[in-house]
Amino acid sequence: MVLHRHFLSLVVLLTLVPTPALAQSGVEAPAVGSGLADLAVILLLLALLVVINAAFSVALGIPVLLVSEFVYSNSYVRAIESRIHDAPVRSGGLGIAATIGGIVGLVVFAIVVTLLTDAGLPDAVGLVLVIPVLVGVLFVYVGSAVSTVVVGLYLLRRVGTSESNLWAALVVGAVLVNIPLLGFFISLPVFLAALGAMVSRLWNSRRNDSSGPGRQRPVDGPQSVTHESR
Repeated sequence: MVLHRHFLSLVVLLTLVPTPALAQSGVEAPAVGSGLADLAVILLLLALLVVINAAFSVALGIPVLLVSEFVYSNSYVRAIESRIHDAPVRSGGLGIAATIGGIVGLVVFAIVVTLLTDAGLPDAVGLVLVIPVLVGVLFVYVGSAVSTVVVGLYLLRRVGTSESNLWAALVVGAVLVNIPLLGFFISLPVFLAALGAMVSRLWNSRRNDSSGPGRQRPVDGPQSVTHESR
């Protein structure tokens, strides 16, 4: 999701820019107009491509925000953004590790399923491979949408709004991450950090659930010490 938008923009740009190979081979390039007119056409088409991709990103982000704001007791998107803000390097490292681990795990799982089906198990067992693929696609989809909102929140806060609206952040982030080349270098690190923050939140929630309510320690250290002393 992060790569295909910028790849399409690059293809359009390379298609519209006349190459010197045509002149060297003796083929005359068609006269489109002056250099300024050609540049205006390229910018117009790139702007149209950015708008289309931004609308697509907003459409993908709407379900994630709806679930984040109306299903979770606390905003899931803001919780992920807070983790990225508090530990950006750690979140990015976890995101890279999760991406590599997910790809390797999926390949190993596919090899195992293939060997089992070749050994005589029913072909329907191969359908089990669809489950981790769907989980991975869903995880990447949510991470892409969350990273778009995080980029928008950062920009809105830079211009002076302390508690920015998530819906406005989705629109602003969708436009920014779809700018050719610039958006790629912005969206990819934030996307990896969002994946890492999601993994960290999932791991912590599972660890807290396994520890049980009786083993959870209070958050406020000084107050807990006073309470224990009593």
